[in-house]
Amino acid sequence: MPFFDCLGLILSGRSAAAGKGSRMGFTEAERKAWADMRVQERLLLHLYRLVTRLLPDRLITMVLRRIADRKPDEEDPDRIGERLALGMAARPEGRLVWMNAIGPGDATMLLPLIRAVLAHDDTTICLVTTRTASAQRVFARFRGLNRVIVQLMPLDKPSAIRRFLDHWRPELAIYGELETWPNALTELKARAVPVALVNAQLNGRLGRALRRKPGIARWMAAHIDYLHLLTEAEAREARDWFRQDCQIVVARNLKMDAPALPVSTEITGAVRAAWGSAPVLTCASVANSEIGRLLEATRILRQYLPDLRLILVPRWIDQGAAIADQVRETGMPFTRRSAGKLPAPQDVVLVADSYGEMGNWIDLAFVVFMGHTFDRGIGHNPFEPIAQRRMILSGSIPSLLHADYQYLADQGLCHVTPDAAAVAGTALRLWRDPALRQRGFEGHEAARGFSARMTEEMLALRGGSRTVG
Repeated sequence: MPFFDCLGLILSGRSAAAGKGSRMGFTEAERKAWADMRVQERLLLHLYRLVTRLLPDRLITMVLRRIADRKPDEEDPDRIGERLALGMAARPEGRLVWMNAIGPGDATMLLPLIRAVLAHDDTTICLVTTRTASAQRVFARFRGLNRVIVQLMPLDKPSAIRRFLDHWRPELAIYGELETWPNALTELKARAVPVALVNAQLNGRLGRALRRKPGIARWMAAHIDYLHLLTEAEAREARDWFRQDCQIVVARNLKMDAPALPVSTEITGAVRAAWGSAPVLTCASVANSEIGRLLEATRILRQYLPDLRLILVPRWIDQGAAIADQVRETGMPFTRRSAGKLPAPQDVVLVADSYGEMGNWIDLAFVVFMGHTFDRGIGHNPFEPIAQRRMILSGSIPSLLHADYQYLADQGLCHVTPDAAAVAGTALRLWRDPALRQRGFEGHEAARGFSARMTEEMLALRGGSRTVG
């Protein structure tokens, strides 16, 4: 996690926002939220602003370079200037919409919004920022398109935020859940830029953050002009937190509307040449603690499907070595993608410890097990396999993505398999019945397309934006 994000978490409890009350010309709701805050909370916000203002750029750069050495998926040493809003790309002419997300999973939700903005007219520009460097790969499909600019999110340092906003002059800011920061919100309001918060979940991380520091949370919520929630129950609760004139919209997870992941026919063709027509079970975003049960499910399945192959995709590539050790203990031949290899004909397992290739591993599978779901884990984006018309198995209905997994289970597209025997039995049943593997997709696909309507609603907010010197 970048240095200033850590600082924000320590000082602001993740949901904090800072401001100058009525002196900033805030709406009545924002002024009331500031007045209702406890003295301790106000002091905390003032301290946050003071610390972020005084920390020197040289120290920040040094810390970020150290993080880049240890965690290259979070920081790119060649792009540290972007964290301070230095050396930014040239701004094209046209109206600009700024979208921001955290990491690769959250960045996926921006894809349908970008597509809808580009379709809206021929002049609007999308500036897309992410907190982590690895999330930038999500937008590789837009490389070379001058109407989509991808940058790293500047740290929440007042001077950096002002440089960023002065340079890009956005007319609308769209944030993924929880990726709002106090100084950025303050500067956006100073410029009368509308702020939208999408994919928010009051029964998830956002709700926990709101309840942790309610006074600060209400101040933050007062900045939001458009709020996208996933359920009607959350919308009713949101009225107690957000402004009365905040536009609250209930719709499915934006990831449901995202296009399918890219697939390399060169890679998938090479794997199929090695494995032939063997059935492939892909396990996506798995935790180390799940590997034993998934290997046991593979052992059971191979009693009925001797040619079965297994692809294990870890959540983080640095899990590769530990997963390889567990596979080695079974005696099953395997290879690791991080070694630059694809499986040979005799390999039973591919440890796909690489980034940006998930679409390939889904395409090769007849069904996909979603990792981090045994024992009610946190889960992973379940709509990636669904977009490629692959049913999913899940160890449970995970707590963090409960609404998404339950929706897919109700559609018959997600099968709960709480142990190795259930994984093997359900996968075998799906393999033997190709027609069963296609049921439910028509209804799901008919429900897609809502992101275009949401985009139109958010773009309509732009009329009141202005830029101040």
